[in-house]
Amino acid sequence: GSSWKASKETGSETGSTPPFRPLPLLSTPAWRSGMTGPEGTRMNKTKRVRKPAPSGDYPKVITPPPVIVLIMIAAGFAANLIQPLPFIDGNARYIAGGALLILSAVVVSLAFFKMKGAGTNVDVRKPATTVVTDGIYSYTRNPMYISLVIFLAAVSMLLNSLWIMILIPVFIFIMSRGVIAREELYLEEKFGAQYTDYKKRVRRWL
Repeated sequence: GSSWKASKETGSETGSTPPFRPLPLLSTPAWRSGMTGPEGTRMNKTKRVRKPAPSGDYPKVITPPPVIVLIMIAAGFAANLIQPLPFIDGNARYIAGGALLILSAVVVSLAFFKMKGAGTNVDVRKPATTVVTDGIYSYTRNPMYISLVIFLAAVSMLLNSLWIMILIPVFIFIMSRGVIAREELYLEEKFGAQYTDYKKRVRRWL
């Protein structure tokens, strides 16, 4: 009788239920991290910390070139609503505009895949990893920007709006000052003689 009471008080009797104690919650289970104890806790905290991406290693252009293209088209379209300036009639606008559109696509594709093949970034907001000098880049340093000029001419013909054609010199001026000049400074500082030698051999435009 006394032994049964003692065992009942200690909870060792079969059928008795010991007091419930909730287990502490871990942010990451030990079996997932592969480590237990204080070392595992430190490792889990380390995994959650992300290193910031390096900043500053890219040309400080005023804005991505496609944005400038859209601004030129929007400005030309708005001007055409105020004062229409048609300059090409009949099917010629579609034939010439379509041909220029195809030419623009070919030029930008050649440039794009050449840069991708070299392993460098096309986006001006990302760092350049190498100087591409062969292929279409042996004829012009900026084939992609030439394709944008051709694209603007194509849009001008397809919309039969001389305003967009008039804005092409403005586009070239903005690109030369606000984009290309800044890219060139960035590439000279990063690649040195490798880029300056290429710059001497190949023209900026054509």
